[in-house]
Amino acid sequence: MSGSRIPEQPPPSLLNALAAALRPFYPEVDGKGLHEALTNLRTRPHENVHHKPVAALTVAQAAERLNCSKRQTWRLIESGQLRTVKFGPRTTRVPESEVERVMREGCE
Repeated sequence: MSGSRIPEQPPPSLLNALAAALRPFYPEVDGKGLHEALTNLRTRPHENVHHKPVAALTVAQAAERLNCSKRQTWRLIESGQLRTVKFGPRTTRVPESEVERVMREGCE
């Protein structure tokens, strides 16, 4: 791809959309922080790269942690009470932070 490259200043709407997609795994991320991280990668690609491991659970694993059935866990997902990340049409993962949040706050 000789003609494609990352623009110097990506549109804020793109940065905010990317930040929203990453938020289940990195709750502290926002558009401005994402732009700074991309700029640092461009100027210093191997310096200060910190990868925070994220646990992404299957629906069955999340159900076990929540002490409920897989069906009840799917109901929480479908109602929006438990956020997930889709990695394709048949692969759904639940961030561990979401399971902890539901355990702390409870569900309706």
